[in-house]
Amino acid sequence: MYNKDFFIQQAKKFGKKQRMVVAAAHDDATLDAANNAFQEGMADVILVGERVLINEAAAKANVDLANFEIIEADGLEAIATASVSAIAEGKGDLLMKGLIDTSVLLKEVLKKEHGLRTGNVLSHAGVLFKEGGDSFHVFTDAAMNIMPTLEQKAGIIKNAVSLAHSVGIEEPKVANLCAKEKPYDKMPATMDAAALQKMNQNGEIEGCIVSGPISLDIAVSQYAANLKGYESPVAATPIF
Repeated sequence: MYNKDFFIQQAKKFGKKQRMVVAAAHDDATLDAANNAFQEGMADVILVGERVLINEAAAKANVDLANFEIIEADGLEAIATASVSAIAEGKGDLLMKGLIDTSVLLKEVLKKEHGLRTGNVLSHAGVLFKEGGDSFHVFTDAAMNIMPTLEQKAGIIKNAVSLAHSVGIEEPKVANLCAKEKPYDKMPATMDAAALQKMNQNGEIEGCIVSGPISLDIAVSQYAANLKGYESPVAATPIF
């Protein structure tokens, strides 16, 4: 079953407990999530931010700070620098975004002096679980790349597929979402979607099944797929 418990168990298979650095940890929801990761045995946690604010958030979330290391930093830019530096210096393995602007944190991540870039496109991926169900969807990219090129879209897919492989999904299904299901030259996104499907068929994008253009309703609903007569191994069954 591909539910939350599945993800937790897969995270525990990495061989060693990860060290997670939380940037701007002065938020009760952030602390609660970090604490859950610690309690599940998935990660040791380093909190970065203003100690007074972290203490207040911890009291609100009923989180025991004795379990965590705290790196003190004052102001969002200083917090971003301290958090990213901790990763670059090998003190942490994972960077978690707390109550800090994405742009502020990413600006620091992208600085050459930290040496964290790999040459690949940087992209966002989120996971949506169906309440009480046994499936999930990963959506990408919803937070970073504003107008990606075809090449960048291929990179975004490859990143998401790598994520799926890392948690044990051998052949994820990728739906290139568009407003309609047929390539249309006046809608560039549909042309890119068709090109990405072709790249998958040609072996340029591996380890997954890519389909598109495809609308969201068809991607997630068998009823919609049947109603519109859309036949594809991705229709109504995608992991992505």
